[in-house]
Amino acid sequence: MQERNAMDDSGSLEEMSESCRSFFGRLNESLLVWGSKLPVESRACYSKMAEELCALLVDTPSETLNLPMGCLLTMLNAPLPDESRSSYLQDALSVFTKILCSDP
Repeated sequence: MQERNAMDDSGSLEEMSESCRSFFGRLNESLLVWGSKLPVESRACYSKMAEELCALLVDTPSETLNLPMGCLLTMLNAPLPDESRSSYLQDALSVFTKILCSDP
């Protein structure tokens, strides 16, 4: 995603968010299948992948406030530690407040 972003702007934030949502879904399914049998190193790797993808979503510019809100919802479903998830939840609340306070 990062290379595609650097080469051209054809990948919209919405498309990137959908790709991440799908990938996070597969990671979460894998966590459910493996359960406690998944090594700690693998869980850390899943978390690191999710953090990197979330950082890419956060750094991608958007024309409207509604798209970042969708990205934040995607990031909340990522297999992340609770501290990261709470940070994204605070960001989502901030974006939602901006939406409510913006002029129609």
